[in-house]
Amino acid sequence: MTSFKIFIGDEIRRFRLENLIYDLFVEKLSQTIPNFHPEMKITYEDIDKDKIVISSEIEWKEMITHLSEVVKDDVIKLWITDTKTKQYFKDGGIESMRIYSEKNDVEAEVSESFTEKYSFLYTSAISRLFPGNVILPYNIPSYLQEVLDVKCIKEGVADVDIKISDLFGHLNKTALQFMDNVEEYSLCKAKLILESLLILQPDNPNVYYNLACVECLRKNVQTSLDYLQEAFKAGYDDIQHLCSDPDLTFLRSHEEWLSFLKSVKVEVEIKVESKVEAEAEVKVEAKVEEPKVEVQAKVEEQPALDHKWGKEMQTLSEMGFDLTKSTVISILDHHKGDIDGTLSDLL
Repeated sequence: MTSFKIFIGDEIRRFRLENLIYDLFVEKLSQTIPNFHPEMKITYEDIDKDKIVISSEIEWKEMITHLSEVVKDDVIKLWITDTKTKQYFKDGGIESMRIYSEKNDVEAEVSESFTEKYSFLYTSAISRLFPGNVILPYNIPSYLQEVLDVKCIKEGVADVDIKISDLFGHLNKTALQFMDNVEEYSLCKAKLILESLLILQPDNPNVYYNLACVECLRKNVQTSLDYLQEAFKAGYDDIQHLCSDPDLTFLRSHEEWLSFLKSVKVEVEIKVESKVEAEAEVKVEAKVEEPKVEVQAKVEEQPALDHKWGKEMQTLSEMGFDLTKSTVISILDHHKGDIDGTLSDLL
């Protein structure tokens, strides 16, 4: 557990952190100091008493490494200043400029409605991941830096490029990583990110399922069941995984679990039965063609007409006589191939 001593104006605030994560530290500052916001300048003193600015996870780690070597006690002293003349992005807004291709960086030929749709979806999904639900170009959470690219234009104006093709997959992976840590901070982060994913893909069953797992890990039984219900409505049907997933262990120990499992099993069985019936219909249709194959096979089983009475046998075959019967050949032999005599005996 590390203690922090924060100097802000004439005030001094103190708190402790178990996990030295920059994003967690910034959130703790927001909870401890009501007028704090991430765009304020945070500094520490190095061994030469110079003030060093911290504004990212990298700089935060550098500070921890440096102070662990020079600070004798466990207290980290930090100074927070509010630059009155600076323009803060928290006081501004965001405007979607265009959608373009990463390959040639030219504006895409898309309709205005298409641009507006994507502007709403992606800015809504991303902004809620920032403090105050406002995108802060120079205070991007560490887990978003891989999919957001900032380009400075001028004081108070910056371009934030969103890598749309990578965003969903990256956020989903990040949420799962947060779920690996069952501490409340990490689980709340996972939930926040998964809720943003629902903005991008509101019918994705896996997102609902992962939200159910998060709520179960937080011991919220009913909320977890509600998300699972939504997952099955959206198409989730892996009962086997549902019954063995360790993230849902707490949920499976409650009586509500059995009734829920019974209901979703019925739904899945109905879907399976419908699928089986559909496949059966296809098989029945295929069997309609089988008699043609059998008839064709029987024709091929008839004896070859290269017999010494071949010409006579061909004539009898055209008349409808079954040449597979041995009596036909015997009668032909008896009459030495005479058709009239053979016909007399056959009839």
